[in-house]
Order: sequence, then C-alpha cells, then structure tokens
Amino acid sequence: MIVYKSNPGLRSEEHMNAEKLLKLADILDAAHEAHQRKGGPGYNQARYTHECGTPACALGHWAAAHPERFAAILRESPHISPLYLAELEFDLTHEQASELFDADGCGEATTHKQAAEYIRDFVARNTPCNSR
Repeated sequence: MIVYKSNPGLRSEEHMNAEKLLKLADILDAAHEAHQRKGGPGYNQARYTHECGTPACALGHWAAAHPERFAAILRESPHISPLYLAELEFDLTHEQASELFDADGCGEATTHKQAAEYIRDFVARNTPCNSR
C-alpha cells in the first residue's frame, strides 16, 4: 500500500515539497537535452504520455523517473486523477497542482526547458523567504 506522508487536510502553499519540484525541473532539463540530441516526440503538457509510451508532460516525466512507485499507485487506484496525484506527490493545493499540471500548466510551456524554468520560478514565488 502506498502511504503518503502529506496530510491533504493540512496542505497549504507553505507546505509544498519544493525539493521534489526542483528535482522534477532537473528531470525536465535532462529530457530537453535528450530531445535536442535524439529528436522524437517533444513536450506536450496536454498529454501524460505519447502514443509510443514516452512521457509527454511534466507529471509524466516524474512518473517515468519513478516507475515502481507510480505502477503501485495506479494498481491500487487506477482511476486516480492526475491532478490529485500531483497534489499528493508534491504536497500541493488543488490550485497549485492545476497551475503546474493542467493541460495548460507550467505557463502553457511548449518545451521541457520552458516547463523546468516555470517550475523553478513557481518554487521561488511560493517559498517563504525564511525557508530559502
């Protein structure tokens, strides 16, 4: 059984998991570099995966980087909403998850690099000054 450390009832803008979000930005940077070298399907925030099975959006890249965890989650809760999954995984409010992971999330990013930059800016904007 997958147990989340966060308590959805206590989530607030101050409790987001900035460390995980910054790791996601790093994953997206690496994906951008790989895409530049190899080509293939690009970034698509409106899709979780491409038809070929490769990750398309920011959350899809996070799931691809943690396949065992996400396979277990989907086995236990096959109908879980991707936005709710993002709320739990990154300790986000619904509004924050929507801003980052909706079909037009990450500021309507069209590349991995744009999404990574947006996520870093999001973390900076939403991290209290005394916890940086």
